[in-house]
Amino acid sequence: DASAARGEAAAAALALEREVKTAEASRKQRDDDAAAAAAALHAKLASTEAAAAKREATLATRLAAADDALALAAEELEASRLADAGATASLEARVVKAEAALREGAEGSNAAATRIEEREAALFKAERR
Repeated sequence: DASAARGEAAAAALALEREVKTAEASRKQRDDDAAAAAAALHAKLASTEAAAAKREATLATRLAAADDALALAAEELEASRLADAGATASLEARVVKAEAALREGAEGSNAAATRIEEREAALFKAERR
C-alpha cells in the first residue's frame, strides 16, 4: 500500500511539476507578449514624437517666413509713404512757384496796363492842347 501511495504521490508530483512548467511557460509567453507590445508602443510613440517635431519645425519655418514677409511689406509701405510724401512736397513746391510766377506775371501785366493807360491819357491830353 505504501508503494502505491508513493507511486501516486510521485505521479501527482510529476503532474504538479508539469502544471508549474506550463504555468511558467504561459507566464513567460505573457511577459514576452507584454514586452513586445511595450516595445511597439515605444516605437509608435517615438515615431509620433518625431512627426510632431517635424511638423513643429515646418510651422516654425513658415511662421518665420511669414514674419519676414510682413516686415518687408511694412518697410515697403513706409518707403512708399515717404516717397509719396516727397512727391507731394515736390508738387506743392512746384504749385507755389507757379502761383508766384502767375502773380508776378499778373503784377507785370497790371503794371504794363497801367503804363499804357498813363501813356494813352498823356497822349489824349497832348491832343487836346
